Amino acid sequence: MNPGKIVNAPAMTDHLRDAAQPARAALTTRLRFDYPGGMRGAADRCMNIGLCRKTATGVMCPSYMATRNEEHSTRGRANALLHALSLPDPQAALGGERLHGILDLCLECKACKSECPLGVDMAALKTETLAAYHDQHGVPLRSRMFGSIRVLNRLGSAAFPMSNLASGWRPARRAAERWLGVSAARPLPRFQRQDLRRWFGPTPGPDSVTIQGELIFLADSFTTFTEPSAGRAAIELLELAGWQVRFEDAGCCGRASLSKGLVDQARRMAACMVERLGEAAARGVPIVGVEPSCLLTLRDEYSALLPGDPRAQAVAAAHATARGTAPGGHR
Repeated sequence: MNPGKIVNAPAMTDHLRDAAQPARAALTTRLRFDYPGGMRGAADRCMNIGLCRKTATGVMCPSYMATRNEEHSTRGRANALLHALSLPDPQAALGGERLHGILDLCLECKACKSECPLGVDMAALKTETLAAYHDQHGVPLRSRMFGSIRVLNRLGSAAFPMSNLASGWRPARRAAERWLGVSAARPLPRFQRQDLRRWFGPTPGPDSVTIQGELIFLADSFTTFTEPSAGRAAIELLELAGWQVRFEDAGCCGRASLSKGLVDQARRMAACMVERLGEAAARGVPIVGVEPSCLLTLRDEYSALLPGDPRAQAVAAAHATARGTAPGGHR
């Protein structure tokens, strides 16, 4: 680029940042990070471009848009994680209160994974960090409660209408705010007498409809027990379109557990889910639903939770095949 300009420059491998870092202890993670250096490499993908600081377009990063605080941007969180993972004892550093506070407002919406030019997946990084934090400090009651949200929703539906009365009782709301961190000002979901499981039954479509084949409808915790009307509408539409709907409501996908760092619990849920869906998914049966976060968990998290499991790969591919072809198949 500069003819005739000759300089005695150092070698390209001199003065590298990583070479100057002290030796780090090996870090074993629960999730699989397919980058050189594992979890640290995933955090180090951030090149400080700062696109996560935008406020007028896109959806990355919601918490930064609200606070305008650098530490609440994807870049700020990635740099804080990189610092912790570069310390001599990264496992202990992941349990730090300051780091926990920086990651706390991350909504795990995955907007960074799609909008960041480098695809920094802060949701997965936060999940792994929370798991390390729980190892050191224990799992709080709030996290256990949200990780078992399907069980709680099922109990709430079974206890209808008393569950709805209790959720509106002021002393109960104040107790939930104090002990569980659920704001008393927040409206709670309303349980339904006839949940989606009690309603479901295949309904033959019109004779003129061409049979499209079989598909699996994933009945998530909220659609099943608190908003069954959305599930009913989707299933009726699918059947009118000629699909033979297989209703899957036997368990949770593990999304709620992952959001609270309960990775081991989520892995057990994922193993149960692929056990039920793996054979059909391997045959190419699409998997759809009305809750995007649950469907994205099948596609994005199962390969990290169950690396090397061909059933998990089949389930992920079955949802990817269904995207854009049936209700709930896309984000």
